[in-house]
Amino acid sequence: MAITDLDAALPMLNPTKACNIYRLMRILAHSGFFAQQNLYNDAQEDGYVLTNAFHLLLKDNPLSDYTGHDQKLDSLFNEGMASDDRLVNSILIDKCKKVFKRLNSLVDVEGGTRTLSKAIVDVFPHLECIVLDLPHVFQCCTSVGAAASLVLSCCWPMLNTNLQDSGNLKYDAVDMFKEVLASDAILLKWILHDWNDNECLKILKHYKEAISRQNKKGGKVMIIDVVLIKNDKMNGEAFNSTETQLFFDMLMMVLVTEKERQ
Repeated sequence: MAITDLDAALPMLNPTKACNIYRLMRILAHSGFFAQQNLYNDAQEDGYVLTNAFHLLLKDNPLSDYTGHDQKLDSLFNEGMASDDRLVNSILIDKCKKVFKRLNSLVDVEGGTRTLSKAIVDVFPHLECIVLDLPHVFQCCTSVGAAASLVLSCCWPMLNTNLQDSGNLKYDAVDMFKEVLASDAILLKWILHDWNDNECLKILKHYKEAISRQNKKGGKVMIIDVVLIKNDKMNGEAFNSTETQLFFDMLMMVLVTEKERQ
């Protein structure tokens, strides 16, 4: 779209500010959100087209869809998601062992690089764990190559790049809203904060059916998410903890337009 077309399309409350549109587009193009292009074979005026980066800001364009078309970004995203697994692993396995009692099977929804699942089956070898995620996540992790895999393993030892079925740890490349294998338990780590309330209800009903098919007496849905807690005493650790929770909430608002819950 050319600047003249933008001028005509935008509601201009103050005509004297029209020149600022060009200045705004200039910095956005320099930053990579738009690209300049001669649209009409007119040397006098270039137009602007969307780049891949700007697709993050488009409505109805999920982050997972965007990362699925950019392998480098997908790798960085998966590394980031795996980076906090050491803390979660220690808490879940050391402090919450009893939740795994009498379980024979577990589905780790959007388990990514399987860091958490591998830690679970190492401690509970009787447990069959199925990591569920989108196909491009597994493809990204298995196609990095031997040299890159060595570098990733050295820099991020918690990141497993050899994603192959092994023993009681398996993979299921499928959309989380599609059919899910029946199991005794479903693990939802950092999942529900990505979705609005109606979608969360749909997710929970979907997985309730999955555990009901496996165990008529009912199974377990394990949810790991940030819970916003109102602290009356805003000092010291309480202040820092609340600030971290609120920043997580802002991150969800910006990235996926959703929220952390109270």
